[in-house]
Order: sequence, then structure tokens, then C-alpha cells
Amino acid sequence: IVAGSEQITPQMLPLINLSQAEIDKIAATVPGGAPNIRDIYPLGPLQEGILFHHLLDPAHDVYVLSSLFAMDSKEAVESLLAKLTFIVARHDVLRTAIVWEGLSQAVQVVCDSVTVPVQWEAIEGDVIAHMQQKQGHSQMDLTRAPLLAVHIGFNAAQSEFVVMVKFHHLISDHVGLEIIAQELAYFERGEQDKLAAPVPYRNFIAHTQARQAEQDSEGYFRAQLGDIDSPTTPFNLLDIQGDGRNIDAQRVKVPAALSAGLRKAAVNLKLSPAVLFHAAWGIVVGRCSQQEDVVFGTVLSGRLQGT
Repeated sequence: IVAGSEQITPQMLPLINLSQAEIDKIAATVPGGAPNIRDIYPLGPLQEGILFHHLLDPAHDVYVLSSLFAMDSKEAVESLLAKLTFIVARHDVLRTAIVWEGLSQAVQVVCDSVTVPVQWEAIEGDVIAHMQQKQGHSQMDLTRAPLLAVHIGFNAAQSEFVVMVKFHHLISDHVGLEIIAQELAYFERGEQDKLAAPVPYRNFIAHTQARQAEQDSEGYFRAQLGDIDSPTTPFNLLDIQGDGRNIDAQRVKVPAALSAGLRKAAVNLKLSPAVLFHAAWGIVVGRCSQQEDVVFGTVLSGRLQGT
């Protein structure tokens, strides 16, 4: 897209197939319209899953994450805000909104310019405790860039400032946060000119599309799961659509001898210990659901190799 274009056409968007009417509808959602749009492209596979969970319960979005920073002066807070503005201006993904209403598919829209929302709140009591309570408010409008907001609680009399930076997992993960922290350190030292040129997120989307074109993922899973005609329901549990707020986590420390034995077995079988645990869990799920063929979910890193 040529900077400042008054109209965006389908030919300007090689990574996605959209009609002119859809593009115009997208532009109408962006402050400043088409001239403020840097790019439009589809969501990555992980982003599609995150959006799905957001739409299940927008008011309690488990993918709205936050961090708290304690500071001792307003100047320190303003310095942090300047650094965040610098980082957001550098990276396309931090200036991205997600739009899906009335479209053939969900898209991410990169804005040329955005303003990070900042809210100041005067607090008379315990600032940290108050801001920790605020961390539980997990709601964010995904259609407005940036998917990043700052809430500052302060007690001026005690020179106490607590900054909460809230962001959506759609635009960053743990690795992304590490990169942001590194770049903030460069900015702090006045060495921002030493930073490498940022890589547009569209490159990752293009890479993902190329991989999907080469690999028939749908065909693979149809072959693997084609004969599964009923859900796997341990203990007959069917209502599993929770929002992540009432999870009961249990931790058990594995004896050292058992741990060593598992690792030795994994080495002998040329597998990772995780594979053995998945196999064992499959047996448990099968017994508890009285099924021979079981299907269950697991959690893996959302990062593709080399990205």
C-alpha cells in the first residue's frame, strides 16, 4: 500500500483475497480511514484460535495480559510512556487491529499511526493493591489499534506510581515481550540507532501461507481423525466451555528415581519424555471414557521453527 493512499484496492493486498466492498468496510473502522492503513492481511493459525476464544466470551478474555511496574516519580512514568511510544512506532504488529464483522474472514489491519491509550487514576490508599485488583479486568476492544493500553495508579503525596501495561496475546507472546524489553533497554541508553530494522509481521504471515501451501495439513488430520465419530468424554464430562477463571491446578513432585527412569526410557526409545507422558495420559483418558480411540488437546509453543 502506498503511504497515504485515499483508497485501497484488492491488487494492493497480495496476502489476502478481499472484495472492494470489504476493503472499504475495513477502512471505515480505522481512525483516519484508508490513508492511515499500512497493510491488511489474514490472521496466523495461532491468532485464529485466540480470536475464537475471545469471541466465546469477550467480557472475560483470558488472553488479555498485563504487567505492573512500580515507579517513584511522574518523570519516570513519562519516560516509560515515551519508550512505549517509540516501540509501538517501530513494530507493525503493535499498531494492529483485528476486524471480522461483515467480512469473509478475519483480518489484521496495520495502522500507520496510533496513540497508546493512557489512563491516570489518583489513589489514596495502597496503590499496588489497587492496581493488582485492576489486573483482573480482562476486556479489550480488538477492533481498535493498538491492542495495548496503559493504566497509571498514583499517590502523589507518597510519590508512588504503579504502571499497568495491558496487551493482548494476539499481538505479542513471551518471546515478543523479551524483544520489547531489549529494545527498551537500548532506548534507555540512547542507543536506539543501533537497533536492527524491524521485520514486518506480514513476513511471518507470508511464510505461514507458503508452508500451508506445501503441506496438506487438513488432509493429514482427516486421515488421522476420519474414523473418530464421537467425542472423548472422561467421566462423561461434556460441559467444558469454561473461561479459564475457575481452574483447579494440582502439582505433584515426581520422585527422583521415577524421573530418571522416565528419561532413560525416553532416550532408549529415541523419544522425548513429553511423548511418554502424552501416551500415559492417553491411556488414562481412554480408561476414564471407556474408549479405545481417544482424542485430547495439548499445549505446544505457538512459534514455528525459525520464527
